[in-house]
Amino acid sequence: MARLTRLALGIAMLGCGISTSPAHACSVPVFRYALERWTADPYEAEVHYRDQLSEADQRLIKMLEQGGDEPGTPNLVVRSREITQDDEQESDTDFPRLILRYPRKTGLPGEVIRGALTEENVRRIVSSPVRRELVERLREGATAVWVLLESGDAERDNQAYDVLRSSLTELETLLKLPDIDQADVEQGLISIAPDQLELSFDLLRLKRDDPREHVLREMLLGTESDLREFDGPLAFPVFGRGRVLYALVDIGIQRETIEEACRTLIGPCTCQVKDENPGTDLLITAAWDVLSLPDLYQEIELPALPGLGGLAEDEPHISTSSHVETPDVSETLVETNASVSTLADNSASEATTEEETALQPGQGFASPVVVNTLIVGVLLGLGVVVAARWLPQ
Repeated sequence: MARLTRLALGIAMLGCGISTSPAHACSVPVFRYALERWTADPYEAEVHYRDQLSEADQRLIKMLEQGGDEPGTPNLVVRSREITQDDEQESDTDFPRLILRYPRKTGLPGEVIRGALTEENVRRIVSSPVRRELVERLREGATAVWVLLESGDAERDNQAYDVLRSSLTELETLLKLPDIDQADVEQGLISIAPDQLELSFDLLRLKRDDPREHVLREMLLGTESDLREFDGPLAFPVFGRGRVLYALVDIGIQRETIEEACRTLIGPCTCQVKDENPGTDLLITAAWDVLSLPDLYQEIELPALPGLGGLAEDEPHISTSSHVETPDVSETLVETNASVSTLADNSASEATTEEETALQPGQGFASPVVVNTLIVGVLLGLGVVVAARWLPQ
C-alpha cells in the first residue's frame, strides 16, 4: 500500500507540473504595458461639512469629480461627510473642508493635503502645469518622464539636472528595447506595431516652492515614508499613466542608479499584475484610453482587456471618452502604413492556413492545451496500470 501511495503521489505531482494552459511571459516593455493596461489607483477626497452643502459647494464637488476643465477624468473618488459637534470641536469657519488621501492600495498613511473647499483648491488638486506636461509626453510615447524636484539650492539642483540630462541622453542610444513576441501582438497586449516603439526619456524640473504644484509636490514626497527628511533634490521616474517608480535622493542621483531605473522600465513585463509591481500612482486628470502616437492615424483607441479564456475578445470596446471618435486599430494601421498592412495581411493569411491545417478533423492537434491534457491522461493511465500490477492479489 505504501508503494501505491508513493506512486500515486508522484503521478499527481507530475500531473500538476504539466499545465493545461501554457505559461507565457509577456514580452511587452513595462512602460508600454503600464500605459495601455494599468488603470491608475483612485485617490480619495473627503468633503467635511456642517448642516448642509450649498449649491456652490455642490458645484465644486462636481468639478472635483469631473476634473474641472481638463480633458478626461481624474483617478479620484469623492465622498461627502457631515460633521457634528460630537465628531470634532472646530469652529464653523473650518467648513466645508477638503481632505485628499492616497489610494488605499498604497497603504500610505496620513493626508496629501487639507484645506478649504474653494475653486482654487479644487483646480490645484485635479491638475497642474507639470502634470499636464507629464500627460502630454507620456501620451505621445515617452518611455518615462523624469521629474526633478528641486531643493532650492541652485548649485545642487543644477548638478543633479546635468547628471540626469547627460545620463538619459546617453541611455537613449545605449539601451535596447526587448524583442516583442508576435503572439503578444496577436493577443492585443500592445496596440501598435513593435517597430513604432522608441526609447525616449524626458526631464522636467519642479520648483519646490511653486504654489501651483503644491499638491504634486506633496504627492511625490509622500510616495516613500522618509523623503521629507531630505533637503536635497529628488528625482522621480514617472511612466505608464502617471506612476512613480521610486525616488533617487540627492547624491544618489548618479549614472548607475539612473540606468538601473531605466532598465527596469524597458524590460519585458514579467508580471502583468499591477499590484505586484513597484510604484505609486499620481492623481492625474487625463483621457488615457485614447493615446496620441507618432506616425499613426493621429489617435487610436486602446483595445479592450481580454477576458478569461478569451470570452471577452468579441465584446465591443467602449471608450470612456465620449467626445473623441477614433477608428478601429486595425483600420488605422491599414490606412496609415501600407507596408505594415501588407506584412500583416501576409502573416494573417499564413496563420489562417496553418490554423485550418492544424484544426481540421483527422489532421492532428496543434493546441498546447489539448497536447498537455493528452499527456496528463496517458501518464495517469500508465500509473493506474502499474499500480494495479503492484497491488497484492
